[in-house]
Parts: sequence; C-alpha cells; structure tokens
Amino acid sequence: MAMKKHPKVEKDSQAEAQSKADRAQLFLRMEQELRTRLDELGARCGRTANQFVVEAMDRYGDVLADVILDEDEEIEETRQRHRDELRAKIQSSRR
Repeated sequence: MAMKKHPKVEKDSQAEAQSKADRAQLFLRMEQELRTRLDELGARCGRTANQFVVEAMDRYGDVLADVILDEDEEIEETRQRHRDELRAKIQSSRR
C-alpha cells in the first residue's frame, strides 16, 4: 500500500521543483545575455568574444596586480609608521 504525501509536503515539493526550474531558466537567460554582450564588445574591438575576454582579463589582471602591490606597500608603510610611533611613546614614557 502506497503512502500518500501530506498535501503541504506535496505542494512544497512542487514549489521547490518550480523554483529550481525558474533558476535554471534564469541562468540560461543570463548566460545568453552575457554571450551576446561579449560578442558585441568583441566586434567593437575587432575581435571574437573569446579573444576579447582573454585580452580584457589579461589587462584587468595587470591593473589589479598593480593595485594590490600598491596597497601592500601602503599597508607596510603604515605598519612601520605605527611601530615607530609606538616605540617613541614607549621611550618617552620611560623617561
């Protein structure tokens, strides 16, 4: 004898299945919109979408690497300045 699902459980299962289907549709639509946009941008630069992505990511990577290095340098300079200030305060409090 097969057990019947509680109506709320069955309704929740249907809603979950619909939600998964909606997410899948959204993902496919977004993917297509992205591909279309990359095709447009690539064409504007005289490249294919793939060539455009590779070039854009390479350039973005260079810029981002420079930003990270600059921030690391600033952080280290700030740490050193704080260390020096603390040493000066400690030494002045010992006198």
